[in-house]
Amino acid sequence: MLVRHAWTDGRRRGAARRPRMEVCCLSTMLHLSVWAPGVGIRTERRWARALTLAALRHQLERMTGIPPEAQSLELWPAGTTDESRASAVATDAGLTPDAPIWDVWRAHDGMVVCVRDRRGRTMPDEADVAKWELTDEQYAARPDTLRSFLQARQLGRYAPAAAAAAAPSLPPDMVPGARCIVDTGDRFERRGTVRFAGATQFAPGVWVGVELDEPVGKNDGSVKGVRYFSARMHYGTMVRPAHVRVGDVAEEDLDVEL
Repeated sequence: MLVRHAWTDGRRRGAARRPRMEVCCLSTMLHLSVWAPGVGIRTERRWARALTLAALRHQLERMTGIPPEAQSLELWPAGTTDESRASAVATDAGLTPDAPIWDVWRAHDGMVVCVRDRRGRTMPDEADVAKWELTDEQYAARPDTLRSFLQARQLGRYAPAAAAAAAPSLPPDMVPGARCIVDTGDRFERRGTVRFAGATQFAPGVWVGVELDEPVGKNDGSVKGVRYFSARMHYGTMVRPAHVRVGDVAEEDLDVEL
């Protein structure tokens, strides 16, 4: 708060001039951006002008996950969007925890606070992160999923009317007994024989049951207690029609002597 004195003339002629006090209020908040390149965070926030360096570090920890003792702070000019072209106008080097950070830095609205991790840690590339993935058939067989919940109650797209409208038509040659090649999701094509084609109880839409020539399947022709065809264990699989290619396919010869 600023207090300014101004002089005013008396209302009556000849009266002495007397001071008039005027009060000018400055905003108590600053609007600044926060950029943490190492963890991929960029956001905008309003900050109290009276904030100390220690208080700022604790608030930044909640935003970025970088502990206060590992933070390296810089103040960048307003509108900075490219880290490679950024030029810090102030840093936290040599400042005490109780320093009024915005006053020391002479910060103003629009400027950017860059938060770096002194430990050198960065977010890993998503492509390098190991993922746990399920095939559509494995997911359909689980009893603890949202899909199984909706199916059991015939809700949403699993309602009878919705399922009938969404069901695709089968090719005319995709019938029980037809030889086929199946994409089982393991990046290999498997040979087999169509044993079932139609609607199921474990998932909406049309499914194709195939008896494979090799024991690389998921079942014996039954899924969740319902039998759709008969096959030896691990010779059966249920896939979508898009993963089945019917044709003149010879049986896999597993007895070839090398």
